[in-house]
Amino acid sequence: MPIENLIQTIAWITTQASLVAIGLFALSYAIGSLLKGAPVPFKDIKQFGSGLMNDAIRAAMELALWTSISSLISWIAVVISSAA
Repeated sequence: MPIENLIQTIAWITTQASLVAIGLFALSYAIGSLLKGAPVPFKDIKQFGSGLMNDAIRAAMELALWTSISSLISWIAVVISSAA
């Protein structure tokens, strides 16, 4: 297997993992928003929704950092493999 195919496979897997993570972030934020805004008299449910929204935002920031780092590594790998 040539190195270019390996790099493309790793980039594809990274992209798919990022897409799944973005979907989970959006789902968590939406559920948190629904729980926070739900017309129920239970304060614990509203606090759980707020915490879920905060966790989703934190996860989105970590995802952005992870995606940036993996893109940089992928770019460096392409540059190295094309130079060889």
